[in-house]
Amino acid sequence: MYLKKTQKLPPKTLLSKGEVYTWGFGRGGRLGHPDFDIHSGQAAVITPRLVTSGLGARKVKAIAAAKHHTVVATEGGDVFTWGSNREGQLGYTSVDTQPTPRRVSSLRSKIVAVAAANKHTAVVSDSGEVFTWGCNKEGQLGYGTSNSASNYTPRLIEYLKGKVFVGVVAAKYHTIVLGADGEVFTWGHRLVTPRRVVIARNIKKMGNTQLKFHSKERLHVISIAAGMVHSWALTDDGALFYWVSSDPDLRCRQLYSLCGSAIVSVSSGKHWTAAVTATGSVYMWDGKKGKDEPPIAARLHGIKRATWVAVGETHLLIIGSLYHPVYPPSVVHSPQKLKEKVTCELDELEEDFMFNDMDADRILSTVQKDDVRCGSIPTLKSLCEKVAADFLVEPRNAMQLLEIADSLGAEDLRKHCEVFLQTVYFL
Repeated sequence: MYLKKTQKLPPKTLLSKGEVYTWGFGRGGRLGHPDFDIHSGQAAVITPRLVTSGLGARKVKAIAAAKHHTVVATEGGDVFTWGSNREGQLGYTSVDTQPTPRRVSSLRSKIVAVAAANKHTAVVSDSGEVFTWGCNKEGQLGYGTSNSASNYTPRLIEYLKGKVFVGVVAAKYHTIVLGADGEVFTWGHRLVTPRRVVIARNIKKMGNTQLKFHSKERLHVISIAAGMVHSWALTDDGALFYWVSSDPDLRCRQLYSLCGSAIVSVSSGKHWTAAVTATGSVYMWDGKKGKDEPPIAARLHGIKRATWVAVGETHLLIIGSLYHPVYPPSVVHSPQKLKEKVTCELDELEEDFMFNDMDADRILSTVQKDDVRCGSIPTLKSLCEKVAADFLVEPRNAMQLLEIADSLGAEDLRKHCEVFLQTVYFL
């Protein structure tokens, strides 16, 4: 499952098969559901609900949610938007609000990346071009002017011609794009023309001197995030760099408080930013307390094995993973092959390093026998524990599965892991 950036109220989730689910407060049509009571604000969607109207059978590959609207790009490169259109952020005219997905027909390019902010939208095409539309009061569209008139149709940013971009993010007053070469450009906050952000370690910029780097010394940025207070760049070696979003000099600094941790994901909301480390920990910090002071990161306790984070104005969503053995797809889809795979790997241990799993089978079968005597049907939980015990438990992961089973109250699996460990390591 893939989770994309969310903003104030309506979380959006994009499944790997291209379906979109939304939930939350849908006033103005931001959730994409046709029900009047939802887009009028009379009712909220409490649990994730599939967006079907307007998209048909199209698979969605990219999604972004802002305070008042949503934008998606399909597998075919089409862009659909819905929600409020008061500043032209939907990319078409004639409507103030659009309760269900509608295609932005004026876009002729195939779009692969999208970004949504409070009142403007930005996208990147498969050829690396950048298009923007919506409110331009702070120069956030990158046209070289801060004309207060909104732009209701997508327009190419001419200044960026000749460069290839692969990613884009946006906040209320500015936009950031990521180049295929790892360079970062930004505009907005009265900076009406795109400018490159110099991402480098221990750099002190003197006046207007142009900084030059040897190609081997340049840092390669792989991810970007835009917040109201701070903007962020994540390099391929896991380092985080930031600058004050409204700083006209774009003075970039490294976040030294996380230097000992390799970062794999970063996301910013209005004031808060969160980052996920390679070990699965999540750190957060508040930028509004002192935008000119180095952010102080604090770990979110109780969260382990996180892989991705998305931050909104008043909430955040985290994707986590449970450890399990990695097997080829052909093995995973065949329980018999999976069992053979585990058996084969165990056979590679020392010949006298054998174990007897009859005790474990006896433990797992106790509840099942009781079920049979009582004439009841085994629960889904007990069946899942049985499958995990039969096909997943092995020397390399038994201890981790024991911890997981204990935390989930899976007694049968926990006992199986205990017997397994005792048999393997103490006999």
